[in-house]
Amino acid sequence: MAALRSTALGNLGAGAELEQARPESIQVGERHLSLNRDDALTWSRVANDLILSGQPDRGVEYAERAYSISPESCRYNVACAFARAGKLDRALDLLEIHARKGAVPLDWLEHDNDWDKVRETPRFDEIRKTAMKKQTSTADRKS
Repeated sequence: MAALRSTALGNLGAGAELEQARPESIQVGERHLSLNRDDALTWSRVANDLILSGQPDRGVEYAERAYSISPESCRYNVACAFARAGKLDRALDLLEIHARKGAVPLDWLEHDNDWDKVRETPRFDEIRKTAMKKQTSTADRKS
């Protein structure tokens, strides 16, 4: 899917190619959503692409839609969308909720540049600690 291509290009640091791919990603995602209105993951991915293409208000609407459909399937993407849109309190609220559930990948949390604006705040540090404790307790239960 085009949204996955945008994600991969972003992770690879392929800026110029990413900027060319993003409009196609949005277009393909919206066509998919016209047929699959309850696909929360696609709503969240298109939300991020909209925000990164300079449409933060529309992106936030898509993120809210994604979260209302299925918070569990798109939790991290939606939190990132809010962070990218500058809605930092909302982003941290969602991140905190899911960290308490043990549903935040610690490696993503520590390296994802979406969190750079809040990485040094006490609240983010508490969320990171919560995620670490949950990940450790889950690993202990599996042993």
